[in-house]
Amino acid sequence: MIEQKLFKWIGGKKWLSDNLNAVFGEALANKKIDTYIEPFAGGLGSFLYTLDTLKEGGIQKAILNDVNSNIINLYSKIQKEDNLKPFFNLYWKLEKDYQSQVTKEARELHYIKDKDALKTELLPAKVFFEGVRRDYNTLKGSDGLQRTVMFLFLMKHSFNGLYRENSKGDCNSPFNWKQGVFDKDKTFSTFQTYNKVFNSFNISFENKDVFQLIDEHKANKASSLFYFDPPYLNEGTTGENKYDKDHFTRDHQVRLLEVYKNLDNVVFSNHYLELFKDFCKDEGFEYQEILRNNVMNPKSTENTKISEILAAKF
Repeated sequence: MIEQKLFKWIGGKKWLSDNLNAVFGEALANKKIDTYIEPFAGGLGSFLYTLDTLKEGGIQKAILNDVNSNIINLYSKIQKEDNLKPFFNLYWKLEKDYQSQVTKEARELHYIKDKDALKTELLPAKVFFEGVRRDYNTLKGSDGLQRTVMFLFLMKHSFNGLYRENSKGDCNSPFNWKQGVFDKDKTFSTFQTYNKVFNSFNISFENKDVFQLIDEHKANKASSLFYFDPPYLNEGTTGENKYDKDHFTRDHQVRLLEVYKNLDNVVFSNHYLELFKDFCKDEGFEYQEILRNNVMNPKSTENTKISEILAAKF
């Protein structure tokens, strides 16, 4: 079990882990399934917090994919043991330089929650963050260690784990005004834990279009469990989620439903919308409504909680 995540990632599924473990356990109980495929792996919350269930259910191989090449590049580098120490040292130097911009007064203001004064004190840290983001965009297209370090740094210090790109493909993730203090030994221990998990059995990291990925693995669909956690459909808008330059639209969501129909063992999550409820009723999927807090509004009440659907067919 992962005790501390490398970074926060919007849409993380730790909060849903009990439900996912139950559904995955049921899917694996009476079938010969040896491969787990997650086309929208993101921050790995679903995989990491269901790992024991997957192993106990007979999973021997995991294919973890994401369209974001930066996050897949990060995982691949951590997976390679000989890259672990130099990678961490580069990251920690950047982190240490950043923390030198966070004054004692800023830390004290953080604990007493004086937001206006805190923003004034954190301006040097914000300037540092924006400088790293600018350098990161300058290195666009590189999968080298330095840019991967910058990506990790930006994710640890962006607002709510939000990775966002403009139409040019440049990162424009906003600065997080809530600043914690990272312990060097604990952070390196997290690197080591991820490295151990990534090498605990056959894990393959892929950076492919979701539909290409499915085409490549549909021949083995009878022995594979698929979990889809796409960028959620936003009802009442264009349906686009603009986390990267290639927006995931409502048309993509509808196309995914056709994919679900043709797989043997499939689980998916999304917003609790008529589109998905009607699909489940028509195609014989079991589904449940689950309420969660709004990550953009931590003071959620029952009236502001968000409804999600968790659906499965196996």
